[in-house]
This record gives sequence, structure tokens and C-alpha cells, in this order.
Amino acid sequence: SMRRLWRIAGGVRRTGPWGVRPAWNSVGSNAGVVRRSMSLSAENQAAVDEPLAASEEPVAPLSPLIYDHENPFGKKNINFAVFEYGGKQHKVIRNDVVMLDHIADLDLGQKIVFDRVMLLGSAEQTVIGRPYIEDAKVSAVVEEQTQTRKIRSFKKRRRKASSKRTKGHRSLVTILRIKEVDVGDNMQH
Repeated sequence: SMRRLWRIAGGVRRTGPWGVRPAWNSVGSNAGVVRRSMSLSAENQAAVDEPLAASEEPVAPLSPLIYDHENPFGKKNINFAVFEYGGKQHKVIRNDVVMLDHIADLDLGQKIVFDRVMLLGSAEQTVIGRPYIEDAKVSAVVEEQTQTRKIRSFKKRRRKASSKRTKGHRSLVTILRIKEVDVGDNMQH
């Protein structure tokens, strides 16, 4: 049949990782595939290889973007912050309870300060860091070191009586209460 001939020829119908279809007369799984190399031109490669000249100063970080907006319906003097921790972003206001990935070496009642604040906001103003806002901080207190509820993973192969597997998993987490969103001198009320 046609399908059998296709298998004998070693061809594959679907497109490969480089977007090239193998030819009918290819032999083997990678035969006939042309790989595109990722290389820089000579002048671009020279620019990458040469170190920064001593006379050139490093570029200063960008100042945050500040947007003023009228919002008669928003609550006055309530600031929220978006901070980054563990590759995730968390939006918080004062007295929020936040569940983060486990932070080791923290005791109950201990204070922790997050200084990687990416955004500050209120009813009247929004401040966007590029990438972070320098003087802004979020202070929190550890309320609990615990585990999440159990997640059960069940796998079964159909029509196979002996092929079943149940696995449980509980992640370690730290529960914090936000005590203060310190905006520094970034926001004017």
C-alpha cells in the first residue's frame, strides 16, 4: 500500500523542526533535512566579542513612567503594588494575605521586605517601573509555613487491568500578611 511504501522510503509527512519536509527518497529519520544555522554576520560577531571600552559609561537605569488620571470613583489614599518574587508577580494592598512559594529560614512573625516592585498604583496615579521602582518596598510578616492541599494524580491505561498509578503531591508554601506598601517619593497625593 501507499503507507507501507512511505515507511520503507523513510519519509515523514509532518513538517520537521526546521520547517523542511524530507524527500521521498530519503533514508533514515533525519536524512534530507536541511538545518539552518543561527550565526551572526562578521561585523555583528565582532561587536559582541569586543569588551566595553573604558571611555564608555554604562547606561543609567530608566526612570519610572508616571501617569496621572482622574478617577472620582476610586478610593483615595489606597496604594497597591505589584512586586516580583520567585518568577511570579503579586498584586497587593495593605492587610492582604498572600501565599508564596516556600521561603526557607523564616520564622512565624518575622518581617520580610520585597524591593522588586514593578508597579505602584492608586485612584489618582500609576507609576510603572522600568523594570523596577527604586525606592518602593512592600513589607510583610510571616503568618504561616504550611503545605497546600493534596493534589492527586491518577493515571490509567485503558483496557489494562494492571496499569494504574495514583500519586499525591503537596507543595510547601509561605503565607504572608502585607503590613505596608511603601511608595517612597514616587507618588504624589
